[in-house]
Amino acid sequence: MVFAILAMFAWQAEECYPGQEKVAGLLNIKPRQLRRLIRELERKGLVEVHRRGVQQTNVYRLTCP
Repeated sequence: MVFAILAMFAWQAEECYPGQEKVAGLLNIKPRQLRRLIRELERKGLVEVHRRGVQQTNVYRLTCP
């Protein structure tokens, strides 16, 4: 479901930058659990995360084969 939500935000591009609070709210989970799920997507090679800095959202690049 996390990948589907990120794909929804990136519907015309390969990347998106929604806030973790927003995505977690859409999935009805806690931000900590979302971060764990995103790390799992990274390990599987489905998402690349580029951290932009403090108080800025991450950029999520979808790398679906």
